[in-house]
Amino acid sequence: MKRIRFRRPAKKKIIQIAAPVIIILVLFALFGIYSIINGSKAPVQDRVEQGLITCEDLGCPENTLFIGSAQSNVYHECISSYAPTILPQNRICFYTAQEAEDAGYRPAAN
Repeated sequence: MKRIRFRRPAKKKIIQIAAPVIIILVLFALFGIYSIINGSKAPVQDRVEQGLITCEDLGCPENTLFIGSAQSNVYHECISSYAPTILPQNRICFYTAQEAEDAGYRPAAN
């Protein structure tokens, strides 16, 4: 069997191509591991308690978790980035998702 010898420039090119590919693969693997670990969303109550934003900050009664607008039929979690944009005079607070749905609201897409 004949032995194949690489010239130095060929080895250098292989290393120049392989190194970034390996780095990218490692980054994807790390991102995948991170996604698996943090993939499950914490329950709504846990995220509210983390201080991201509370319904009370938006003027709702204590222990409410959802907010809707009188101008639409969509409700949001209070921690949603959209929730603070609802005008104060249009805010309708709900304790549960079921309560919002019973009032004719549907969950926001986000």
